[in-house]
Amino acid sequence: MTMSSRLAAYLSNVQVDYEIVDHPAAASASRIAEAAHIPGDQMVKTVLLHDEKGHLLVALPSTHRIDLVALRSLFHRAFEVADEDKLKAFFPDCDLGSVPPIGVAYSLHTIGDESLKIKPVIYFDTGDKNQLMKVDQATFAELMATAEWCYFSQHI
Repeated sequence: MTMSSRLAAYLSNVQVDYEIVDHPAAASASRIAEAAHIPGDQMVKTVLLHDEKGHLLVALPSTHRIDLVALRSLFHRAFEVADEDKLKAFFPDCDLGSVPPIGVAYSLHTIGDESLKIKPVIYFDTGDKNQLMKVDQATFAELMATAEWCYFSQHI
């Protein structure tokens, strides 16, 4: 597979600079960071959540875990992590486990963890299990302009 078609179309519209980084496939965002020799706190882990009101995409450093209690409290919603079937339904143009954090490309509301805002360089999945996108902080902020930002993760 190559970059997600939806992500590619979105990037074509916004015309930002980015670099593609090839890496060996790995089972998790933190393992991808290791395999690609990049700092784990600059690698974005993307998770699809859901509840009775709908779906939400969250983006956090691979070195962190979601604090569902904090998210539930902040948004007054009963979020749960979506299963593989929901991921396949929302991201049919992505390899499983390679979801980009750019929710606007998928018409998904996105929440970003504030800790990502201080990283000079950000890496994230492109939809291809062997590719990352590398962008500077200003570009990441532009790509995530429609996202809400808050602290909802804990360092592992």
